[in-house]
Amino acid sequence: MYHLSFDIILDSLGGNFASYARPCLRRKGCAKYISIVPPLLENTDSLGLVPGLLKSAASLTKNIVLALQDGQQYRWAFFQSSTDCLQTVCHMVESGQIRPVIDQVFPMDQVPQAFSKVDDGHARGKTVIDIKKRTDNNS
Repeated sequence: MYHLSFDIILDSLGGNFASYARPCLRRKGCAKYISIVPPLLENTDSLGLVPGLLKSAASLTKNIVLALQDGQQYRWAFFQSSTDCLQTVCHMVESGQIRPVIDQVFPMDQVPQAFSKVDDGHARGKTVIDIKKRTDNNS
């Protein structure tokens, strides 16, 4: 089993994912767990406004406290997609104002090797999984 320690996990699944993902965050650092699928709407739809808000607040508080105990941050994010903002970020990357530091890109069928690379701790940038590429050239 690999010992994983990520700087950030962006949860786009929601549900019970936090209980599985949060232990994979780096401890005692600036590691962040951010959910873009908080349970607020689901709770208020299924329980009603006040009970749903209370259940959501209790869930958020519990997860914040658990994360703080490990030196981590837990956040919910609410957003509205914006073509203008994405185009601005794209322009910044293309012009070199934002430069991601990538150590190595692995194809999807080499995920175990990518985890080994991260686990070794010798990367000089981010390790990336290309979900569209496979080494068997069937991409």
